[in-house]
Amino acid sequence: MMELLTKQGDSTLVPQCMYPITGVCCVDRVYTDVAVFDITDEGVAVREICVDTPSRSG
Repeated sequence: MMELLTKQGDSTLVPQCMYPITGVCCVDRVYTDVAVFDITDEGVAVREICVDTPSRSG
């Protein structure tokens, strides 16, 4: 599981990987602290939104 947003509020999901890739097109689902996303040929789709999300304050 990963956090969806950085401390600055930027998304941690990015359109292109900036690091060396060991497996291309091998991810089809991403689990975050806020939601579950499906990675499809058309883009990213929200599969499930978590009800109890952690607070981002302070």
